[in-house]
Amino acid sequence: MEQMSVEDREGVRWIILSGDLDQSEVLQIKADFDRAVNAAPGDVVLDLSGVTFMGTLGIGLLVSTRDRVLKLGSKLALSGVPESLDRTFEAMTLNEIFDRV
Repeated sequence: MEQMSVEDREGVRWIILSGDLDQSEVLQIKADFDRAVNAAPGDVVLDLSGVTFMGTLGIGLLVSTRDRVLKLGSKLALSGVPESLDRTFEAMTLNEIFDRV
């Protein structure tokens, strides 16, 4: 299964992630993920509705990407966060830093 796809919707870059995003999978998609973020026409939305697991490396990727996007003057938001991942974000107080759409 493809772990990442990209769509541009009305000036917003949507990056759709799916499957288990443990260390090996994150390392496999990181270069493509970074290119997709860097080439974004504006704001970025990460659609996590298809993510079944996200390890600490994946969470770190989200946080560092948010910081990078904000420094560029754009916004990053999350969409479709699964309940299990939402609980993890809540426990790590990450819900406070991520916008949702």
